[in-house]
Amino acid sequence: MVAKLLRVGGVGILGRRQRLWAWLTFLAIAAHAPVVAYVKPGDDWLLSVVVAALVAFVIVVDDYERKRRVARESER
Repeated sequence: MVAKLLRVGGVGILGRRQRLWAWLTFLAIAAHAPVVAYVKPGDDWLLSVVVAALVAFVIVVDDYERKRRVARESER
């Protein structure tokens, strides 16, 4: 599954290694948020959720750019 996510055609805003690190960061922070919510009282877990959402947004934008460039190249 991870290999499929990294093999999106075209060139986006992230390179191959940056895309891998973005996915690993997203998964690590997404797993960290529930642990922090369980261990610490208060709203400290919300920071992890917000950072994970920002990383996910960058991954979605990268997917969009890659697919857009592939579609543009196939039209030529």
